[in-house]
Amino acid sequence: MNRKFDCVSIGSATVDIILKSKEFKIIKNKDFETGTAICEMYGSKVNVDNLYVGSGGGATNSSCSLSNLGLKTSCISVIGDDVFSDLVVDDLVKFGVNYDNLIIEKGEKTAISTILTAKDGGRTVLIYRGPCSDISLKSINNKNLNTKWVYLTNLGGGSKNVHEVISFLKQKNIKIFWNPGLNELEEINTKFLKNVDILNLNMEEAGKLSGLEMIDPKGILKFFVSKVSAKVSLITMGEKGAFYIAEKKVIHVSSLKTKVGSTLGAGDAFGSGFLYGIVKTLGIEKSLEYAVKNSVSVIQKTGAKEGFLKKLDAFPTPTIRKISN
Repeated sequence: MNRKFDCVSIGSATVDIILKSKEFKIIKNKDFETGTAICEMYGSKVNVDNLYVGSGGGATNSSCSLSNLGLKTSCISVIGDDVFSDLVVDDLVKFGVNYDNLIIEKGEKTAISTILTAKDGGRTVLIYRGPCSDISLKSINNKNLNTKWVYLTNLGGGSKNVHEVISFLKQKNIKIFWNPGLNELEEINTKFLKNVDILNLNMEEAGKLSGLEMIDPKGILKFFVSKVSAKVSLITMGEKGAFYIAEKKVIHVSSLKTKVGSTLGAGDAFGSGFLYGIVKTLGIEKSLEYAVKNSVSVIQKTGAKEGFLKKLDAFPTPTIRKISN
């Protein structure tokens, strides 16, 4: 008989190599979509102050975080059979995540993300996507999906994979928490999002879906209230907090001031903290509180998994206020 889970995470599994340096230059320029870039002089050598190597990727991050909080989790992703694959498996074991659903591709190299982290904690990620770059319906339809929830992250194959996987999960009456990649939002019809129980985006992704500039948060919020059919939408804004949107209700939760070690994994920590509250039926405000606390704990550390909380009563309570009903 298949083991039953509270949540199965599906998506990327990577090895993160984090390089931190005070010498990384932060450049403000309107030519970049976010208005900011990390730049270095061509042909130069730059000193690195700190080096970290550990596992990452949305599927391993979310499954480890949720397991760390006490839920029964499993992870569906694809790794290679190289030395880096051991880092991924070791972290799943460390956090008590079931890895029977993990796919190992012989002769392949595990995905690697090299993260350049500036002195303010901001980052640029260089990605070798590896075998987890195309997780399709074929990858999951023979896996153990005896679960209440799926935490769906970037599948790597664009909107086609997303449509097929989400439709398949809904046929099985599995609830879906979706944290998509930018590439997956290219051809997503907002009406299709009715199949998603919780949609979790950062401002760049929200701008991509809405077709609006990131500098127009009010316009983006109006778009989500009127056009997006997901049952719940979460839009994270870093130090400016996050918005919860459902049935024309908009709630804002503040962030908490803290020293930033690295922003890597903050989105997965926020999403898994929120989903934990939902699975435990703790209510919207408590779920938002847990989301903020888990993400703040993570950004204080270097590495996506280093700051995951076991108990969510740490830190002050963030400010939560209703914007509209």
